[in-house]
Amino acid sequence: MKKGTMIEGLYREVYGHYEGDYRINELEIYLTTDRYFEKYVLLTNEGIYELWAGGFRLTERTDLNDCVQEERFGDLTGWMVDTVKAVPDTSLQILFNNGATFEIGLCPAYNKYNHPERYLMLRN
Repeated sequence: MKKGTMIEGLYREVYGHYEGDYRINELEIYLTTDRYFEKYVLLTNEGIYELWAGGFRLTERTDLNDCVQEERFGDLTGWMVDTVKAVPDTSLQILFNNGATFEIGLCPAYNKYNHPERYLMLRN
């Protein structure tokens, strides 16, 4: 992700949310995957980026039909990336040209299934 990349949307892919299947066994997901319940993806003018605590990658493997738009942070459409800071296995910060910072990282405590929890935050 480079300076000037334009955001077109933030989405989350929910495990079990495929072809209308909303039956999700949360315990099974936690015990059988190495990441938290949801995967976050950023739609940009460059393509789709998978985001995680500590990194990101441009991907063609994510189908936005399996995702729902993340609405907790309002509409990020049109925001432009200024700087990206990644601390491996810890946090990812995307700084925008309007002064806001989006961060995804790991909480210090593990969840009840002994997996690390992720947090998402938008600071203006």
